[in-house]
Amino acid sequence: MKDNLPQIPADILVFGNLDPSEVFFLGEPEDIKAKTKKLLEEMEEYPHFVLSSGCDLAPAVENENLQAYYEACREYNAANGVEIVIDKNSLW
Repeated sequence: MKDNLPQIPADILVFGNLDPSEVFFLGEPEDIKAKTKKLLEEMEEYPHFVLSSGCDLAPAVENENLQAYYEACREYNAANGVEIVIDKNSLW
């Protein structure tokens, strides 16, 4: 992704790109955390980057793997002074 992002205009969002099979389905929680943080670090200079899986996730993906992904996002944000506030009253 890092090779492609400089070619994409900054007003175009780019989503990706953790492999849904290799990372989420077959991976272990610690591997998922490490790969998630690595991708976030590689993309930090691109404000139009949005962290995501490469495509849909299989329903059989372990909950622990999803939790590891979210935990990595929270830890990365906290380490970089980003506070995410969710108004639970505004959720469905």
